[in-house]
Amino acid sequence: MKYLVRLLALLFVFLISKSVGFAQLVKKWDNTFGTDKREFVIPLIETIDKGFLIGGSTMAGVNGDKTQPGWGWDDIWIVKTDSSGKKVWDKDFGGNQPEDLHSILETSNQDLLLIGSSKSGVSGNKSEPNWDTTTISYKISYDFWIIKTNKYGNKIWDKRFGGTNSDGPNAGINLPGNTYLIGGWSASDIGGNKSESNRDSSHSYLTDDYWIVKIDDSGNKIWDRTYGGTKNDVLTTMLHSDDGGIILGGWSNSNIGAEKSEDSRGGYDYWIIKIDSIGNKIWDKTFGGGMDDILENITQTLDGGFILTGYSFSGIGGEKSESNWDNTLITSDYWIVKIDGNGNKIWDKRYGGSSRDELFSFSPSTGTDDGNLLICGFSYSPSDGDKTQTNLPSGSRNFWIISINSLTHKKNWDQTIFVDPGYGHIRTTSDNNFIIWCATTTGIFGDKTQPGKGSEDYWMAKYKPITANISENTSSIFFDIYPNPTRENFTISYNLPIEIYSAHLRIYNSLGIEKLQCILYRNESQLTKDIKLVPGIYFFQIITEKGNSIVKKLIVAGE
Repeated sequence: MKYLVRLLALLFVFLISKSVGFAQLVKKWDNTFGTDKREFVIPLIETIDKGFLIGGSTMAGVNGDKTQPGWGWDDIWIVKTDSSGKKVWDKDFGGNQPEDLHSILETSNQDLLLIGSSKSGVSGNKSEPNWDTTTISYKISYDFWIIKTNKYGNKIWDKRFGGTNSDGPNAGINLPGNTYLIGGWSASDIGGNKSESNRDSSHSYLTDDYWIVKIDDSGNKIWDRTYGGTKNDVLTTMLHSDDGGIILGGWSNSNIGAEKSEDSRGGYDYWIIKIDSIGNKIWDKTFGGGMDDILENITQTLDGGFILTGYSFSGIGGEKSESNWDNTLITSDYWIVKIDGNGNKIWDKRYGGSSRDELFSFSPSTGTDDGNLLICGFSYSPSDGDKTQTNLPSGSRNFWIISINSLTHKKNWDQTIFVDPGYGHIRTTSDNNFIIWCATTTGIFGDKTQPGKGSEDYWMAKYKPITANISENTSSIFFDIYPNPTRENFTISYNLPIEIYSAHLRIYNSLGIEKLQCILYRNESQLTKDIKLVPGIYFFQIITEKGNSIVKKLIVAGE
């Protein structure tokens, strides 16, 4: 079977008569972790020792990279690596029913807090019963399940929090005084650990509210709070803001009622709540269009405002000022909303192509925050709209990363990573590089250098940002390269102005290193050469005797 080699995507930012800066993420390493079963991964953190902890769930026993037996159904499975992504240890946590892992926190003394959900009673690693004690298997509800371990993954304690219906956590944040806030959704009324009733007056076990629980370092509940309307409200993300408040975010289709002060715009909307340090609501805001809009993350900007990142099926309407690239409203685009510190919208922007694009993660572009933001998810789109590269294979699902300026919302560049992600996540590392990770069915292909272990595996890769400069001026030169991409030969088609007798053609690799020069003449219109280039991305620059220049990109694929 033939494979395309890894292709590095570059986007030029053209500035008239100035140096042209182009940026890309170049892979440093990648690693695959898995078993003969299917693995599902969500969280990854960089630990204080500069290693990484990646986690999710699996039904596997001892095999592949997994060294501990499972307890039955899906268990939580975490893998600790060193700074180069090499496995140090792995641990399994579970009971006799399904468990999932949604978030990981590291404490100030390098202990770990695993934030998951569980249907299990007392069994396996689980020391407390599920609050839903029904014996009907399909009705057994999830609880929050929090596990504290030392830095080696050895369990210190575990706690469950919930009511008599389903409760699931999606996020956690560290708070002052070695306390933690766990947030997610709850369909439960008062009972168990839940002190407030569900906001749906019908008390349907199918209707969720935001639910947050504050705990101490020993896992004891300090307080809990419920926020919602009369329909579904699902918390997906939380942020401890610079002023000491807490921002809660997620998606909601509720109209005005209870804690919700604005009606739904249609379908699900982004719903943001600001609370104080003891859970009192300060304000809430709704952002959406006429279809579903799903919020995944929030980050605070240097001006005290916030960036909301997610994906949208909506056209123009409500707070959405641009239609999706696919006007049928059956596919989604990335959707970014900038708000000020009081929740007022400043701007919104959609990024996408003609097919489905879903944003799941973001990261400041450097550890010092230069005002730029990397947003990441998956895309089925070809090279249209805001997307500059076609997926490999064509029509498949690939990672898609965009760099935007968080103040101006302008796109700097975008890059496709040729791996099929279940979700696509990115975060900045302490050395100002980037980690991307997902669960994937991809074998050796694109940026993935190791074979799959089973039907779906954990995959993580570290990238470094590369910038180079090639001078480009405005010019009347016609210039094209085809076929592009190519596996072998290519043709350069050009037309020099009448006042230009000849021009230099310079070829650079993706690091800006010159690989070849030759001369183009005005009385010729094509150059077909058997120029041997190894697979990768190259930049062809024509420079005339008068100083005008033009740049084109060529992708050389391999088998």
